[in-house]
Amino acid sequence: DAAYLGADESRELLERSGLSHLELAHVWSLADADGDGQLSLPEFACAMHLVAMCRNGVDLPPLLPPELSESAAVLLGPASGGSGVAAGIGAAEGPNTGAELMPSRDELQGYRTLFEGLDPSGSGRLGPDDIYDLLERSGVDPLESSSILQMSDVDADGFLTVGEFACAVHLLSCRRQGLPLPPALPPDLRQVAVARWDVGV
Repeated sequence: DAAYLGADESRELLERSGLSHLELAHVWSLADADGDGQLSLPEFACAMHLVAMCRNGVDLPPLLPPELSESAAVLLGPASGGSGVAAGIGAAEGPNTGAELMPSRDELQGYRTLFEGLDPSGSGRLGPDDIYDLLERSGVDPLESSSILQMSDVDADGFLTVGEFACAVHLLSCRRQGLPLPPALPPDLRQVAVARWDVGV
């Protein structure tokens, strides 16, 4: 399943981090929240965040931090029904517009947590290589993923800021639930992309 990483595949990716096998085993046990022996897209994102923490000298927690588990739930979203922004989009009639696509504050915080996990150096932007695994594991068609990246990269510099990344991941999450992509980035999402995240969104 393209939306999951098996143990062997995950081990190959995680071992590039340079962490010890003991640390990687702990990362795996924390990230594999449902204990099914493979990492979904949200679980993989959590694993990457934990690896980044460890590489920055932060001790791994005994349990998955609430902000990470919440971020994973936000990224996965309800597959059908449920509550929240995604369900609101699904119930909307006609094409998606900015109002229906606007993520909640909790979702935005979740996307920021994921961004920080992929940006351990704190550069404030991510290139294609930084998010390749995330896109590949999203289960979204590569052509649609490419369209989402182009749409979200509002300054067209080939990199995603935290705001642009939030737009991209939110659109990926919506697409995973079978919702149609807008032909262009809606105005409300564009505001998310260009907002100053250092002072809040």
